[in-house]
Amino acid sequence: FAGQKVYYATHQFFLSDWSIYLVAFNILEDNNYLEFWLNSLQTRVRNPKVILVGTHLDNKLVKEKNLLPAVDVMVAGLVERFPSMEFYHINVSCKTLENFSALRQMVERVICSSPVLGTKLPFSYYFFEKLLQEFKHDLETPVISQADLMRMGGVVGLTTKEAVFDATRMLHETGAIVYFNNIPALSDLVILDPQWLFQVLATVFTTKHSW
Repeated sequence: FAGQKVYYATHQFFLSDWSIYLVAFNILEDNNYLEFWLNSLQTRVRNPKVILVGTHLDNKLVKEKNLLPAVDVMVAGLVERFPSMEFYHINVSCKTLENFSALRQMVERVICSSPVLGTKLPFSYYFFEKLLQEFKHDLETPVISQADLMRMGGVVGLTTKEAVFDATRMLHETGAIVYFNNIPALSDLVILDPQWLFQVLATVFTTKHSW
């Protein structure tokens, strides 16, 4: 989805506890906006893993003005301000690719440290996802009700309400579907195509109809 300010309110719908987050900032600039993004994560995600990526490391002003110590102080302040977050920090150059290899390794380490990695899931979850993805192509609007969800869960062997909702929450966390189980007004709806939801929200915010 887009990063323009007009879309900021839509980002919260796509945040997941199972994700890691790269928050990029320009070393040369005042980065007060970082708290906006971190507050958004803190509100929507439990104990998020956040990699702070400073950019423009190659710029000569970084050395001339000795900016890196100030960046370290800023990062330390964010760590103190957001104690529930697991922070990592690295500075890179998108021009020379300095530290990109280290960034890649950092991402891999964070992913491998996640307790989610290696979790064993029933085969029925895979068949459930496949069935839902196939079904959405038959719909004019890729949205189904809880009743439809229960019926389709039964087709793949998810015979209890708890089993269906466990599978649904897992698919939501991985981004396959969108399910607002914690919002009563929306909890009866399951959106089978997250991209469709974003396009609808983008239309609302920009008044440019695309659906």
